[in-house]
Amino acid sequence: LVERLDALAREHGVPWLLVLNWYPRADREPARGIVARARALGADVIDMAPILRAELDSARARVADLYSIHVKEGQPIDIGHMTRAGNALVARAVADHLRERGLAAAPATPPDKS
Repeated sequence: LVERLDALAREHGVPWLLVLNWYPRADREPARGIVARARALGADVIDMAPILRAELDSARARVADLYSIHVKEGQPIDIGHMTRAGNALVARAVADHLRERGLAAAPATPPDKS
């Protein structure tokens, strides 16, 4: 899959970006080979784990702020998809990355209301 993504990006002359998402119970080991291959092919990689952990560790966000929590009687609590706030954090990381590489414009500043 990584090779096909890279070939398609090269065919169209565009860079590609791999965003490695994370959730608190994630086993990151299976993704290591994919990340290594993407980097070897020249793709940029954003690893969301340190960004999301920083939000949680600093208490700027709680797990329930970033992820849907599913509670079913008699079963362990399950962490589901990202919430709006979690997705916004990922979107900011991607936008910042694109801006740093000159691939996106800076966000517009609101007009002065004075």
